[in-house]
Amino acid sequence: MNPYLPNEELDKLREERYARNRLIRNRLDHTFDISMWVTILVSLIPVVNSVIYGVAALFTAQVGELFKAVCTLVGCAATILAIYQKKVRFGIIMLGVLLLMFVCGGSVLIHIPILLVVLCVSYRWEQLSQEEGFPLFDISYREREQRQKLQEQYAKERALQSGARVASPEQQSDMHDLLDAEKDTPIFSAELKGYYERSRDTGEVFHPDVQPDAGSISAAPVSTDMDTLEALLPPLNQIPQGKEGELS
Repeated sequence: MNPYLPNEELDKLREERYARNRLIRNRLDHTFDISMWVTILVSLIPVVNSVIYGVAALFTAQVGELFKAVCTLVGCAATILAIYQKKVRFGIIMLGVLLLMFVCGGSVLIHIPILLVVLCVSYRWEQLSQEEGFPLFDISYREREQRQKLQEQYAKERALQSGARVASPEQQSDMHDLLDAEKDTPIFSAELKGYYERSRDTGEVFHPDVQPDAGSISAAPVSTDMDTLEALLPPLNQIPQGKEGELS
């Protein structure tokens, strides 16, 4: 069995498990998103009222109303932070803060059931975070790259065993295959024989240091006569005649 190639059956089971975990992750994310939007919507009226009564309490010196307004704001912020953190321990602490703010007079009664739901979802999220591949649940790029390197190493070992490649090539030249990154495929250049074979039987050998004799260079005769129009045109009697002696 090839130790460098991944097991297809294990990869198939792994992909199926990743697909299930991705589905669970998406559902939990949607639950957190819905909880966040519900918390924001139900907090609008208490927060606005708290701000209004708080500002009025500053001018009228009503400490009780100001304290209730602060408790409402703290309770709403605690619920939002618990949703954002997605941690059970943090959610339990925020639940204690929320209950304290409710006892102190804050308008945060509706936030308590929302935070209880968030705690259940956070518990399931922490369980999911212990699974392999969290949070993407997909084969990472680093793992794919390592697999490719292992496959290349395995292919190289197989090539060495079959003799297609050599471990220490002795090349006769510095040339190598452009597609061979390891430069372990030897390329042997052939000897040039064509030019010598063609010029061996001609009897003429060119020497760069010996100047050729001017009398031995024969130039082709060049005619200096200009062609006349009569020489270019055919004779008149060979031109076909039309009716009444007109040229056709």
